[in-house]
Amino acid sequence: MAYPNLTQEERLVNDLLLAMAGKAAKGVDSFSGWMMGGHGLAATILVSQFATLAKHLSGCAIKWTLCLFVGSLVFGMLEKYAALLVTSASAGAKVGREAFARHELVDPKIEVVIHSMEMAYFRPLRWFVHRSFAKILAGDLNSGPRKFMKLAQIQGLLLVGQFVSVIASVWIIAAGFRF
Repeated sequence: MAYPNLTQEERLVNDLLLAMAGKAAKGVDSFSGWMMGGHGLAATILVSQFATLAKHLSGCAIKWTLCLFVGSLVFGMLEKYAALLVTSASAGAKVGREAFARHELVDPKIEVVIHSMEMAYFRPLRWFVHRSFAKILAGDLNSGPRKFMKLAQIQGLLLVGQFVSVIASVWIIAAGFRF
């Protein structure tokens, strides 16, 4: 089977979804990194200055703030993994489009390309990729870009979880402060 032809509308959707997901993933990932750094700094100060802060802040507030930091860290690491997947897919699609545009690939065997790419993934991600590639072979060429756009949205929800953890930490510290 040769590389299936996309209509110009399908090609536009394919390009738009991958470009949008890649761009969004980079921005969300950057903001998440700053939040992880700031929250980590605050947690480090709480731990390193515990003796001084314990006079003005309840132990329960410090404990819950540190627990929320761990939660924020989990959200942040999951977000980083999602960003890795989305940005690599976006960049890989760009390389493929450029290779086709330069006519370096003339009638490639899509099954060989898909099988080789699938083998590059570890399980359980390989199963996800296999299902996605099966849809491509069945003719649904925008299945992958749609999945990566959904993953970019999940990445945004993980960022919201991280943000809520940070805000809750600040609120707990403010509410637990004793004068």
